[in-house]
Formats: sequence, C-alpha cells, structure tokens
Amino acid sequence: MKTTPYSGVTIGHFPSDEDVLAHIREGGYTITLDGQTLPSEIITSDHFTVRWYVVKYESSDGWHVDGILVAKEANLRVTKTFSGDKTAVEAVKNECAYMGFLAIHLLDSVQEVFFNDKKDLIPKIEETEAKIDQLHKAVKAYAEDIMQAGISDDAARVLTLYVASSGNIERIGDYGKKLLEYYAYRQNRPKDFSQQAMTELSGMYAEAHHAIVTALDGFINDDPDKAREVAPIAGKLRGLEVELRNRHIQRLDKQECDSETGLVYVDILGIIEHIGYHSNNVAKATISSCTAESKAKA
Repeated sequence: MKTTPYSGVTIGHFPSDEDVLAHIREGGYTITLDGQTLPSEIITSDHFTVRWYVVKYESSDGWHVDGILVAKEANLRVTKTFSGDKTAVEAVKNECAYMGFLAIHLLDSVQEVFFNDKKDLIPKIEETEAKIDQLHKAVKAYAEDIMQAGISDDAARVLTLYVASSGNIERIGDYGKKLLEYYAYRQNRPKDFSQQAMTELSGMYAEAHHAIVTALDGFINDDPDKAREVAPIAGKLRGLEVELRNRHIQRLDKQECDSETGLVYVDILGIIEHIGYHSNNVAKATISSCTAESKAKA
C-alpha cells in the first residue's frame, strides 16, 4: 500500500459528480430506479449526485470511487422498521462522509476566492454551504427517528458520535462562508492586508485544510490512527494563532497597519483556528466510535 502522497494529486483533483456520471453514461451501464431502467441521457448532475464512502487513487488507472447514486429530488426518510442497527447507523455515517466532502470542496473554493480573487465561485460556495446545513438537519431528524424506533446501546453510542461529527462539519461550512464576508470587507476597504499578512493567513489556512482532509480520511475508513494525526495539526493551528496575533500587535506598535483592518485580521485567524478545532472534534468522534465498535464486537 502506498502511504505517501502522489505528486500533484490533491482533493482538489477529485472527480466531480459529472465526471463520474459521464463515465457511467459512456460505459453503457444499466441503471434502474424503483425497478425502472433509466435512459442514459438523464444520468446527469442535474438529476443525480454521488454519495461517496470509499475513495482511493491508483497511479496506474486513476480514481476509484465506491458510492451510490442518489436522485436529487429525494430526501432522507426513515420508517419504524429497520433491516438492522448497523444498516441504519451506516446510512448516517455515509451522509456525514458526503457532508465532509462538500465541506472540503467548499474550503477549496473559499481559498480561491479569498487568496486569488475568484469571485465567480461565491454563488457555488453559498449553495454548497446551504446544502451542508440541510444535510445536517436531515441527519439529526433521521437519527432521532432511529432512536425512537429503538436500537442497541452500542449502536446508539456510535450514532450519537456520528451526529456530533455532522454538527462539526456543518460548523466548518459556516466558518468557510464567514471568510467570504471578510473577503467582501477587504474589497470595500481602501487598504487591504499586507503581503506578509496574506502569506501568514495562507499558510495557516493550508494547515486547517490539512486537518479536515485528515479527519475525513480517518472517519470514512474507521481509522483511529489516522484520526489521531489531526490533534497535532489542531495544536499547531492554536500555536499559529497566538504567534501571528503577537506579530500583528508588533506591527500595530510600529504603526505598520491600521487598527480596524488589524481587528479583522485577528478575527480571521480565529476562524481558521476553529476549522482545525472542529476537524479535531470529528477525529475524536472517530476514535471514540471505533472504540465503541471494538467493544461491541468483543
């Protein structure tokens, strides 16, 4: 197994829904819905989305994606009869994983706007953030129905951890959207951040992005060792927030920046640190859920 990154391969290179759907159309596969065969021309991102739960990249033949197609008109529904605790809880996990991928793509787009002025991505970011919010509400409602239907104590503990992860991912989406507000503020100010400040923010943002990608990797693969890699990243982000805030105070003392812009800079440091904090919460939930599942099997 390869454990080091492939050169040039990042989550930003992950195939879009349309890439996957085009491969299905062109491959001549038969897709059915409620027993009816669907014509290939409607297998598009206008009608379907891909819910991924296993993702890997092979240098020999590219991306391997295990997931399911979901009609966009469909909503999470639950009845009072389940095929089993594991199936019901796994459905919540899959929705959380999908939320995580949306959050990563949102942060990728926010990075392009905030640091590279790609303003055309703003509507898509807002749409994605709204979708994450909707999914979080659906996950909570679905979990409540599962609990009311009655599941084992072990399954209930894992389910509670998944719902908590959904909440943390939703908060990450909120913070990504908040950075757009500060981007708009910067655009309306006669004097933007210094190049040094932007470089500092960019470096810190990269660490926050690393935190959520690592946390999601551990979550999807039920890998507590991978999840434990997130805490040091979150700790580094806390240290960076303190260090960069102190540097900013020194710049203020030297009158190298104005106080109002400086306050916004400090707020942004806090937002980026919080992305790491909530990523670590997802990681901690993964460690706890893996422990709970191991005890249940013992």
